[in-house]
Amino acid sequence: MSFKKTFLFSLILIAFGGYYYFFERGFMERKGEAEKTQKAPELKKIFNFPREDIIDIRISRGSAEHIHYQRNKKGWQMVEPLLIQGNASALDGFLEDVQNISEVESVSEHSLNMAEFGLDNPSLAIAMKAKGSIPPKTLFLGNDHPTHTTIYARTSDSLRVFMVGSLVRWVIDKECENLKNKRGPFFGTGQ
Repeated sequence: MSFKKTFLFSLILIAFGGYYYFFERGFMERKGEAEKTQKAPELKKIFNFPREDIIDIRISRGSAEHIHYQRNKKGWQMVEPLLIQGNASALDGFLEDVQNISEVESVSEHSLNMAEFGLDNPSLAIAMKAKGSIPPKTLFLGNDHPTHTTIYARTSDSLRVFMVGSLVRWVIDKECENLKNKRGPFFGTGQ
């Protein structure tokens, strides 16, 4: 093979390689990113009230433990099981965590067998009331999913069962433990 033919084939190979690298590969990467964006699940928040409109929060863990917070002109106040005035931002962190609770995956659009998911006698419940909303919206939490990364849940306004991240259980347990140990923003100690 002569030098001219080798040089010509090399130029053609470089031209095709450059075309592929800059145009085809870039197109495939953009197409892949677009597909990922389209397939990314849209998270549906459970409590979509504006934070400044929330006036009442109730937490129930089983049938024995209940915590009830109300907002008044001075800020948040615990009214059950103790009557304690918190500082102005006492519940901000907790509220942020609760407002970020999102539906991870839908399980059943209309379930009549709540016992299957542990929702016939929920282990945890969070009720929030905003100005003008009657009755409050309640999130009921049932059994852990077998992977232990999600929890079966439903709201008070539907028989639809879905899953939420298991971190929500930790958030509620932390509030209950703060109360038991007299710690946290309502008791003037760190969390």
